[in-house]
Amino acid sequence: MRRLLFFALPFLLGTALLAGDWQRVSSEACSASFALPGSAKMDTTTQSFGREGSVTRYKYVAIRGNSLYDVTCGVYPAARLRTDKQRRSVLSTMTKRLKKKGKVARAGKKEVAGQPGREVVVSVKDGLAMQHHRLVAAGNRLVIMTAGRLKGSGDNDALQRFFDSLEFR
Repeated sequence: MRRLLFFALPFLLGTALLAGDWQRVSSEACSASFALPGSAKMDTTTQSFGREGSVTRYKYVAIRGNSLYDVTCGVYPAARLRTDKQRRSVLSTMTKRLKKKGKVARAGKKEVAGQPGREVVVSVKDGLAMQHHRLVAAGNRLVIMTAGRLKGSGDNDALQRFFDSLEFR
């Protein structure tokens, strides 16, 4: 019995630590929060639209095992995403771009956190990896959540936890 406990204890402790290391990230610029496993690295870029202003993108990335979690939030000039028609247009454009990354396993409309969105699952690297994407247009923000992992690996509960964690303020 001691021998079994000796070998099982490190596994049980490791599993408990992996399950509990999710962090809530709050982005003031995006007026949103979401959960990522472990600590996230953040990067910011800005793209100019000339007289219309610029979009600032906030990118948060976390890696856990064979899975990569990415949340990119673009804050656009109000004139670029003012109407529902403009939001639907940018969602359609981004969905088309994602579909070019590989073979589409699933794509469709998905309301996320009460906002219009899309869901796209793409098989990449000749089927060796899967990318799960959720896109949401909320106000003048476009949020793209991506979870990438090797096919057949990863935790579906973690994937669901990641996607269900998005909240807008």
